[in-house]
Amino acid sequence: MTAPIMNVRYGEDWDADARDLLGPLRTATARARHEAGSRYAVLLSNGDAPQALLQVGVADRYLGVWLFDGQRRRAARIELREMLEGRLFPLALEHWGYQAEDQAEFDPGAALHRERYDHRGRVTVHREPRGADGPASETVNVIDADPLWRDFPEFGDWVPLLTSLSGASTSTSTPRPTLREAEDSEVVETPVPAGTRLWEPPRPLLPERPDRLFVEGCRSVFRDGRPALSRDPLAAGTLVLPTGRVVTADPHSVEADTDPLVVRLPKGRHPVELALVDTERPGEGPLVAAARVRWGGGVPTSWEPALRAGQDPLELRAGEFFGFGVDSGLACLCAAEATGWAARVVSEDAVPPVDVEKPVELVDSSSGGSLVVFRAGEGDGSYPTWLGRDAEGAPCALVVDFLLVSTEDE
Repeated sequence: MTAPIMNVRYGEDWDADARDLLGPLRTATARARHEAGSRYAVLLSNGDAPQALLQVGVADRYLGVWLFDGQRRRAARIELREMLEGRLFPLALEHWGYQAEDQAEFDPGAALHRERYDHRGRVTVHREPRGADGPASETVNVIDADPLWRDFPEFGDWVPLLTSLSGASTSTSTPRPTLREAEDSEVVETPVPAGTRLWEPPRPLLPERPDRLFVEGCRSVFRDGRPALSRDPLAAGTLVLPTGRVVTADPHSVEADTDPLVVRLPKGRHPVELALVDTERPGEGPLVAAARVRWGGGVPTSWEPALRAGQDPLELRAGEFFGFGVDSGLACLCAAEATGWAARVVSEDAVPPVDVEKPVELVDSSSGGSLVVFRAGEGDGSYPTWLGRDAEGAPCALVVDFLLVSTEDE
């Protein structure tokens, strides 16, 4: 049996309008980028029909795969991250089921199937069999994640990865495709037009200068476009940390085994401040945009996610974040030693009423740790905690962000 031939071309990205490779690159150029960790794309075709586009970012520890249908439409995407050295794990799979040959790429009416993977073996499956306007379902399953791992391919060794991801046969009786790369002399490297948006690896949600929310008079914008204006920060109480370990949570979800943040604050007492923002509309009261703890006297010059043990930012897709869920409209900062006590206090309805301008502080007489409870933005949701570092890289601030406003362009 003759081995099939698969054509290989290198470039910058996929051109959705032309349905062809964008910004052709010579093999030598693509290889140099691979070795330097720079981004590039690989188009694998059967004759003139595209089969897959690989988006390779070695330094980003990322490899994305697009699979095509017979109309040169992108029909499936797989995002993989190098979670272990040299080993890729799929973060997600998306598949579009087009019902007609002339249906537009990513048409909202196309059937959609999404799978979100966790390397610990949890997979969430989301289905929209009739597209965005039809019914949807979501299930969570536990699987053996070990078979999902793949080797990060060496430059030019694309077939094993593509074969395993596309579900093609791996039988020894099936000839392995032969790759045919265009000669460098045949490739004209055409620069892409200025301003062209090229592919990027998925970026998790990043903080938008959350410290500005605590500056009185700072103007910002609510996510729905309404203007917002920051008030003078409100003192919310004192967070007492016997060992420096702190938990961020919904007070109704605080349990004895809640994982604290990895970063440890200095032992002792730390004032908690709330960032209040007004909507600049008559009759509308302020909302809590964020809560902050500072220590050490440093001024944050950079911000990053405040993580719990076992959380790896490489697991996050575009716009995702590690956070805590709020179902009661309330959030809290709590000493790790006091979470068991806090859970009992909350379950016994022993927490006084909490309002926007009336946070609550309680102290556990046994552990010496405290619980500070406050309103969570506009209510229920999932919210991140950011860690601020000073110019020397030392941690100096925590901000619980309720994702109310954007200050990035202010």
